[in-house]
Amino acid sequence: MARQLLAGSFHGVLSSQSAELEGFPFGSVVPFMLDRQARPIILLSHLAQHTKNLLQHNKCCLTLQQSADGDVQKLRRLTALAECHKLPEDEPSLVDRFLHYYPHQRPYYEELNFHFYRLQPVRFYFNSGFGSARWLGTDALQRGYPLDEAEELALLKQWGDSAIIGIDSEGVDRLEGDQPSRIPFMQPADSAEALNRQLEACL
Repeated sequence: MARQLLAGSFHGVLSSQSAELEGFPFGSVVPFMLDRQARPIILLSHLAQHTKNLLQHNKCCLTLQQSADGDVQKLRRLTALAECHKLPEDEPSLVDRFLHYYPHQRPYYEELNFHFYRLQPVRFYFNSGFGSARWLGTDALQRGYPLDEAEELALLKQWGDSAIIGIDSEGVDRLEGDQPSRIPFMQPADSAEALNRQLEACL
């Protein structure tokens, strides 16, 4: 459940340490996608207050919540305690992947001097409902990738659906309008053949 909440969320509350008022947290909503090690990738303006905060204190957290109706305290929540690092310039494939997930953000990157950052989780706190919560290590949230990057791109091309933007062992990501969405698999896939079966079942 925690892995699906992480994989199926595309925005969350990023809490940084205020550079203006020492000791106070500062929350903001950010879109993100996951890299192949289930680490959130975010695109930030150098003018934004949360970016200024992170450049001074890189320890932060990203809080996600299940999207559903009902008592908010009974919905699933996941908090990733993390360190934020500016993405090296030599990861163009990751930049391309992010812009496939968020095509409307391309001008921010290409024209407005936004920069990519990676959140490196150190621990997770998962609440699966009222009165049910526990700490999880990063290994518990690691997604499996039965395909390498080239194989994943080949599979996407094979399906020929331009709306599909990513596949991993537990689900497929699609673009709905200009926003990504998640279709979880019924069971994890550990090979290209298993991925094809799951894709046939859910698309």
